[in-house]
Amino acid sequence: MNAAPRGFDFPLEPLRRKREWELDDARSALAHANRSLREIEERIDALEIRFAAARAEWGRRMAGELAFDAQVQRLAASYAMELTRLLALARKDVEAARRAQEEAVGAVVQARQALEGIERRREEALEDFRRESDRSASREGDDAWLHRPHRKEIA
Repeated sequence: MNAAPRGFDFPLEPLRRKREWELDDARSALAHANRSLREIEERIDALEIRFAAARAEWGRRMAGELAFDAQVQRLAASYAMELTRLLALARKDVEAARRAQEEAVGAVVQARQALEGIERRREEALEDFRRESDRSASREGDDAWLHRPHRKEIA
């Protein structure tokens, strides 16, 4: 945004500032939504790594390398069910976070459009002000030229 020349008064300046604040708030909400989504996706990745490690361990036990009695099998099954439940919950959280992110993107776009509309009006008003200032300065210069004291030549 250009610095306004002296004497320029934009009547919608309070609204323009409000739109800037709304855009800042919308961007902040989008950043929060992105951070939440990233954290949930990281949690899913960690759960999937744990699940893969557990499956590898169960595979080794089933291959006969380690004992796999009924107690261990029951614990493995309950662990697998708990990991599956946590993964399902995290995937639901991811969907909710993605929806929140999409809403935040929409809010940013809407706030940006509102601010850009006010900015366009401000630039138009600023251009009109500059044109009028130039005209006024030109008129004053012409008046000064026409009303200057005339020198009489001495013969």
